Amino acid sequence: MDAFSSEPIVKARNAYILQDQNPVLSKVNFDIGKGEFVYLIGRTGSGKSSLLKTLYADLPLRAGEISVAGYHLEEITHKEVPYLRRKLGIIFQDFQLFLTVR
Repeated sequence: MDAFSSEPIVKARNAYILQDQNPVLSKVNFDIGKGEFVYLIGRTGSGKSSLLKTLYADLPLRAGEISVAGYHLEEITHKEVPYLRRKLGIIFQDFQLFLTVR
């Protein structure tokens, strides 16, 4: 089995991303496998930052399922958040956002 055929590092299923109870993204579905490099692009206000904030548990996941590095965001506890964030790296460079998972 090669590095790209294992369980996804990030997995989203029917996720709804909210900002102050307002829906930003709905029915989000994607996988990111080990070793993949993914670009997140879109217009201002399209939900890029809200999605990233949800992935590192800064915004709570209100509906759907997202797992990141083995943590299920729909049931993550406040105590587990620092351990999740130790496995993530987000780089802000020239107004572009990069997410890495260790």
